[in-house]
Amino acid sequence: MNKNHVSIENLDIYGEQVREVLSRPPHRLIQVSSSFIFLFIIVLFSLSYVVQYPDILNARIVITAEIPPIPLV
Repeated sequence: MNKNHVSIENLDIYGEQVREVLSRPPHRLIQVSSSFIFLFIIVLFSLSYVVQYPDILNARIVITAEIPPIPLV
């Protein structure tokens, strides 16, 4: 084993309560945040279906330049 390799289990700087909290994530928080993310994605898809933008826009444009073109005969 490498002497420079140190893992968290080998370090005794954390107390038992801190190790217990770090060992398991809060299940309720994960469920609620996953639900909010899923709901947000559903709302985005619903809005993208309802709000539609036209593919082609019809508009008039005028192209100008500092030096106008000179007609050649």
